[in-house]
Amino acid sequence: MYPQVRSEVSKIDLEHVEEARFVRENIERGIVRLACHVFPDEYTMQLETNITMQEFYENKQDYENFYKLDDTFHQILFVGTNKKRTWHMLQQMSTHFNRLRLLRLTSDLTLDVLIIQHRKILQLLKNKDEQSVDEVVAEHLNLAVVEKEVLIKQYPTYFK
Repeated sequence: MYPQVRSEVSKIDLEHVEEARFVRENIERGIVRLACHVFPDEYTMQLETNITMQEFYENKQDYENFYKLDDTFHQILFVGTNKKRTWHMLQQMSTHFNRLRLLRLTSDLTLDVLIIQHRKILQLLKNKDEQSVDEVVAEHLNLAVVEKEVLIKQYPTYFK
């Protein structure tokens, strides 16, 4: 900000994006493995409801509410494993990563892939399939890496 002159939106820093994605991927993989052992039914029900609402907002093309639900889906995993402070720590370092995620949702890239992966994560948690849920979460959080190049081509001036 330049007081009494102008405000500028900072560009998305891809180094910050990658660092936050790396940290989140590695921590969240641990979270879902833990959830296979200690995840109360009430949180499983919250995930199911969340996915249903994601589908609703996908059909309405309401990206803002979809983004909030996507975030909440992951937050439920942390809260359900009693790692709420870990979630807050990740959010503090994920500003640029979250900006990339929001840009992805408002672009031409489809949301159904995210919903399909969320459904897989939920089913694997129910089955307590620690190995497979670990792999799906890694794949899910690596979408940012795959789609980053598409977004850079589509919005070159948004990136540092």
